[in-house]
Amino acid sequence: LWLLSQPSPPPFRLLCITFGSPLLGNQSFSFSVSRSRLAHKFCQVVSIHDLVPRGNDDRFWPFGTYLFCSDSGGLCLENADSVCGMFRILNSTGTPKIEEHQGYGYYVSTLSHQFLISRSSCGGRISDNSYEAGVALAVESLGFSNDQESGVLVNECIETATKKNRAPILRTSELPKHIEWYKHNCDVSPKQFGYYDNFRKFSNTREIRVNMSRAKLAKFWDGVLEMVEKNELPFDFYLAKKWVYTSKFYQLLFEPLDIAYFYKYKYSRTSGHYMKSGNRPKRYEVIDKWWKERGEPNKEKRARTRYASTTQDTCFWAKLEEAK
Repeated sequence: LWLLSQPSPPPFRLLCITFGSPLLGNQSFSFSVSRSRLAHKFCQVVSIHDLVPRGNDDRFWPFGTYLFCSDSGGLCLENADSVCGMFRILNSTGTPKIEEHQGYGYYVSTLSHQFLISRSSCGGRISDNSYEAGVALAVESLGFSNDQESGVLVNECIETATKKNRAPILRTSELPKHIEWYKHNCDVSPKQFGYYDNFRKFSNTREIRVNMSRAKLAKFWDGVLEMVEKNELPFDFYLAKKWVYTSKFYQLLFEPLDIAYFYKYKYSRTSGHYMKSGNRPKRYEVIDKWWKERGEPNKEKRARTRYASTTQDTCFWAKLEEAK
């Protein structure tokens, strides 16, 4: 961690692997490692029969990738809750052996061999569903049976990890393109109205379609925020560059339209301005927070030649309306 946190990172890739002695910290430390995008640098290999790495102290919290291994195979988990759940299962089942602490060379050799060959058959009842079959195989790879209570508990750990690592799918990718087309046409129009003024002043068929796209994207991002608040996504999923830049692009392009819609239909002296009285949608406040926490310097490595919005201050139009 000290080496990785240096201002000038090493010229080579680092990977810390532990065998039977997983690195632990408290929950805050675990979150900090994940937020700094360093968790993937740590791989903790743990035998399900090893006595040493077991513990019931809730003060300690795992981080990094955990590879639970047995004679039959292995299971990788990255979600800390699922890792803790696996340790609880191991503590309540089987007979741990101190001798297992000396057997990691065997497990590495076995897993390497299994990785290079394909499993031709599998015992037990396996679902035709590819996802369920994969989960069932993972349970069996640790020597548990899908028909026993311990196997069901392991299955639940895998389900929890899978659910929290499953990012929402942006099926509305065509909607931003529609708004970009609308903005471009407004910019090149002889009337010289920008897309904010056009959407603010007119209610033609074109503006109605734009408003439908605006509402659909708002619903999608509100849904993402709700998933975060319900702890249904990894707490650091938004640190991925895909989500950092996708959310910011959405804000740059769509918040001016939300401001125009607000002053077109909702504003009154009683309700107050867009930036006051909680009128600004929470999703934009969260996106602002994500952008600030993205872990990159404010300066761009290379200059951008094109912007999604007329101004990078997405609240510019709200400030202008308030100043009228």
